[in-house]
Parts: sequence; structure tokens; C-alpha cells
Amino acid sequence: MFGPEAMSAAASWAYAGLALVTLLDVFVPVLPAETSVITGGVLAAAGHVEISLVVAVAVAGAWTGDALAYRTGRVLGRRRGRRPGARGESAVMRRLRRALTARQGHVLVVARFVPGGRTVVSFAAGAMRFPPGRFLRLTLLASALWAAWAATLGFVGGQVFSDRLWLAVVVSKATAAALLMLSELVRRALRAAARRRRTTRPVPFPGPTEPVEPAEPVTVTAGEAGARA
Repeated sequence: MFGPEAMSAAASWAYAGLALVTLLDVFVPVLPAETSVITGGVLAAAGHVEISLVVAVAVAGAWTGDALAYRTGRVLGRRRGRRPGARGESAVMRRLRRALTARQGHVLVVARFVPGGRTVVSFAAGAMRFPPGRFLRLTLLASALWAAWAATLGFVGGQVFSDRLWLAVVVSKATAAALLMLSELVRRALRAAARRRRTTRPVPFPGPTEPVEPAEPVTVTAGEAGARA
């Protein structure tokens, strides 16, 4: 029904659509960026597209979107005249600033996997003037991990459900959501355990007291007693 030229054109449009969705997802979080990458992995398992190109296009789109959101946040922050830590800074921005200062790599990578997290962190990093070079390096790493993870899930699902590609997309998406939920539960449990350890530190038990040696008896002779009298 479809010749090689038609399939090649369809694949090119699929790559272009994937790049566009992963780029615009940072500005419109409701766009199905993760589902698009998973679908690309499913189609790669069926032989319609190349898995390496799916990952590369998703990384390029996601990273470019992060850079544009960072730049937008930086411009808007400058126009408002807000400096990091300035008076009037919102509570959310204060928490994000502290988190980016203390755990910058962890926050930027994890935000890529949280729905809407990429949007908030990218704009906030620009507004608070997070170092641009560091931001681009960390978001490139986050985009690569995210794209490889989503495409791999879709590829595995496409191989398991090769006769029903729609089911492969649904199962892969559900697996991704379940794994993210599980990782969040584990993170909260570890954080709560660490908090309990900090608040219930054992009081050091006092060591054994040293034995007191008995005083030597004092003898007084009759002459000494008479002289004292």
C-alpha cells in the first residue's frame, strides 16, 4: 500500500513532529512529549524509524526547549528587576533557589522526569540567573537520560506487543508512570528516614567513673597529742 518513498516521508514527518513536541513541551506542559518518545520507540521496534534517531531528535528538541525557557526566564526576571534573594521573592522561588544552589544536578535531572517540573525549573533557573553554562550541561544530561529511558521503554514494549502497537504504547506509558511513582515513594521514604535519624540521635552514655582510692589512716602518737593540747 505504501512504497519506500512514502514510508521515508512518513518517517521524516515523524522525526519533525517529535522534535517539535519535545521542544514546545516546556512552554505547553500538556503536550505529550514523553508519550511521543515512547511511541517513537514502539515504531522503531516495528522497523518504521531508527531508535538512535528517535533518541537524538528527542534530546535535541528537549534541550533546545530548556535553553529557550531559561533565556525567557532570564529576560523576564531582568525586566522585573528581581535579583536572587531580593525582597518580595515568592516562597516557591526561594525554595527553588535553595534547591538549585544545594543540589543543582539532582534538581535539574529529576525535574526532567516530573510532569511540569521541567517548565518550572527552567524558567526559575533563568529568572534567578543560574550559571548558563552549567544549566546547559546539566539539562543536556537530563534530556539524554530522559530520551533514552522513554525510547527504550517504547522499544521493549514494541517488541513484546509487536502485533498490537497501540497496546505497546499504553503499556510502556503505564510502566513509565509506575516507575516514576515508585521512585518518588522511595525518595520520600529515604528522606523521612534521614529526618528521623537526625531528630533521634542517641544521647552518649556516660562512661564508668574511676574508683576513688580510700584515704590512708592517720596515726597520732601520745607525744603529738600532748603537744597539740
